[in-house]
Amino acid sequence: MKNVIIILLFVATISVSAQEKISSKSAKDTIFTIETFNGDYYYIADKECSTNKITSLLGDYKETRELLYSSNSKSKWGYVTAWGGVAIGAYWLYQGINYYNNHGSSPYSSDIYGIKDEFLFATAVVIGCEITALILFYQSDKDFREAIKVYNQKLLSSDSGFDFRFNITSLSFSYKF
Repeated sequence: MKNVIIILLFVATISVSAQEKISSKSAKDTIFTIETFNGDYYYIADKECSTNKITSLLGDYKETRELLYSSNSKSKWGYVTAWGGVAIGAYWLYQGINYYNNHGSSPYSSDIYGIKDEFLFATAVVIGCEITALILFYQSDKDFREAIKVYNQKLLSSDSGFDFRFNITSLSFSYKF
């Protein structure tokens, strides 16, 4: 008797999660994005959603999951590159101030060229790091928007068929006519 109750609870959990997933697969539940200077706002069926909910929805499909992974990795590398450029710039600034305090002149000035090559090299590295970080952030945002586009196209194009999805928190079966 105990086993029957456990099996019924398991089936009820699966059917509740399947109904929840099926209800979120209608054409009216496409993701709508509003871009502002303060960030992006995401809406599903005229209801504002957080970025975490959008990423969990995008993680349900293989195609969007790959784009989401690419977006996250590019964003992380963008932060690493940006902070690396800041650290290099801060180090060279500290070295210049330290040299000026000890010797009374700037280490970056020279009588022949006007500016020493070390300063030009450090400046070029810092600017290169920051430009690379901006490119990575742009690509990350582009991949995230592409994942939303693929998700919306998948919702609008899947009119019929059998769908099986497994997530860490749920297991869903659906058949759409």
